[in-house]
Formats: sequence, C-alpha cells, structure tokens
Amino acid sequence: MIAWIVFYDDGSSFTSEDGAPERAPKDGVQIVAVRDIKTGVQWISGNDHYCWQGGTWVGHNREVIRHYRIRCQQKGEPAVILNGYGLPDEDWYRIANTAYSDPRLPAKSGIHPLEETPE
Repeated sequence: MIAWIVFYDDGSSFTSEDGAPERAPKDGVQIVAVRDIKTGVQWISGNDHYCWQGGTWVGHNREVIRHYRIRCQQKGEPAVILNGYGLPDEDWYRIANTAYSDPRLPAKSGIHPLEETPE
C-alpha cells in the first residue's frame, strides 16, 4: 500500500513503494500526498522544502530548514530535504488535477487541519 506520493514539476512522481524518502528526487516538488487515516489523504504544497520528519512529510519554509538540519544532526538522523519549485498557475493546476485524481491514493474524506484548501 502506498503511504505517500511526491509529485514533481515535470509530471513525474515518486512513491513510498519506489523507495525510501532519501531516494526521492530532490528538486521540483509541487505536491506531497500522504495517506491519512482521518481524511483519506493529506495534500502538502506551497512550501520551499519538504522534509521527512517523524515518519511523514512536513512542509517547511527557507527560514526553518537550518533548524531542521540541526535537529536531525542532534538526533543522529539523516536530514531528508526535497525542494519545491514555483510554477505558473496553469502548470501547477495541471499537476494538482493529476495528483488529486491519482487512483493510487484513497478518496479524500475530509480536510486535514494543516491543509490549505485549493481555490
């Protein structure tokens, strides 16, 4: 069962079944979809960086990434950081529509508290 999918600016994706988080391509991230027991799936987007933290993906901005690296070092864990990339709206919505309808993920059953709703 796929636990998460990373969607990229070139239309490709990388899933938990393709490899460990540290094996995911590092650049061009648009959306990270994480299977969620309460809402079916959580959509994470609009971040500068996406980090593997506490067994899941978390979005961070540029200012926080240094802190994330320090915390990983203190814990003796690898810092797994994927980089977001801005796109024109038309391109982003094309990728978002693909991600939101991806059959590899469960149906969306609610809005995750940390999720922004797309307009």
